[in-house]
Amino acid sequence: MKRFLVGLALSALGITSAISQQAPVGPPVNTIRKMGEALWSCWNPPPDTQNFQVTIRFSFKRNGEVLGKPRITYSTFNGDVEERKIIMSRILASLDACTPLNVTPELGGAIAGQIFTMTFTSPSTKA
Repeated sequence: MKRFLVGLALSALGITSAISQQAPVGPPVNTIRKMGEALWSCWNPPPDTQNFQVTIRFSFKRNGEVLGKPRITYSTFNGDVEERKIIMSRILASLDACTPLNVTPELGGAIAGQIFTMTFTSPSTKA
C-alpha cells in the first residue's frame, strides 16, 4: 500500500522516476564513502525553495546502475505543488546525472541489491 501511495504521489506531481542508464560517470569508486561523495557531488538544491526534506531509497546493480526506480520514503514540503515538482525533479535529475556510478568490481559485488537512502533538504539559511 505504501509503495502505491508513493507512486501515486509522484504521478500526481507529474514526476517520473525512471533513471536513464548510460556509461559510468566519474572516476572509479571503490569505497562506500567515495560512493556517497560521488552521489552528493551532483546535488544542487533549487534556489528560493521553502523548507523541505525528502528521503529516497534505492539500490544498485553490480555495474553501478540504479536497480529499479527510486522510492520516496519520507517527504515534507512547505511550498506549493509547483515548488514540489521542481524539488522532486531536481532530486531525480541529480541521481540521474551521477549514475551509473563507475564502481570497481569489488565494490559492485558488495553493493549489488543493497538498499541505500539519501535525504535531501533545503539549503540552510545562515544569518
